[in-house]
Amino acid sequence: MAADFSTSDAETSELVQENRGTIERFAVLSELRVVPRQQWEANSGAVRSRLRSMCALRSSDAVDVAAEKTRLKKEIEGLQKAIASKEGQLANETFRSRAPENVVKGMEATLAEQRIELRKLQDRLSQLDGDS
Repeated sequence: MAADFSTSDAETSELVQENRGTIERFAVLSELRVVPRQQWEANSGAVRSRLRSMCALRSSDAVDVAAEKTRLKKEIEGLQKAIASKEGQLANETFRSRAPENVVKGMEATLAEQRIELRKLQDRLSQLDGDS
């Protein structure tokens, strides 16, 4: 996926331009274009994100919002089931008393990570619902 980046802040624009290759790798982008603010045009088929109030990022590839919402809902549902299962195990005193401490701590750590991931997915779904 390619993306456009624009900001009115010259220092931020220069920083992004200098680190474009690294950003492309971390964001899994085929291309990141730094676009001057004057050339920034609204694109109804793009997903846009505001980063603070001084810059914006827009993907240039069309996104099937309905398909993305379906995918997110399915992923959220699966994660909710996994969380409920771990919560049930961890709430079971018999399990906690018999399981090795490292197993219990590992499950607690995994549960915490899954809760964070769930919040991220729910936030992303909310963003898509807001963009519709």
